[in-house]
Amino acid sequence: MEAARELGWDKVSWDEKYEHQSWDQLPDHVKTAARKLGFNQEQWDDEEDGKGWESWEKEWGDFTPEEKRCMHVLGWYKHTWG
Repeated sequence: MEAARELGWDKVSWDEKYEHQSWDQLPDHVKTAARKLGFNQEQWDDEEDGKGWESWEKEWGDFTPEEKRCMHVLGWYKHTWG
């Protein structure tokens, strides 16, 4: 658990990947990661998953190392993406 926290994960990111959290409920480090991935508040809070987010259709290998770090903060990793 300590290692997961060190990587930026918390109970919500581990269990739900922040899927049921509004933008206002996200911790600051998660908002930062989401912004780096191209999200804004409107896109995040939209009820359709990934609507307006161009990376939604990317394969894991297509993400840059920085994007992968941001995805980890959001609770996604190679084996859970796609």
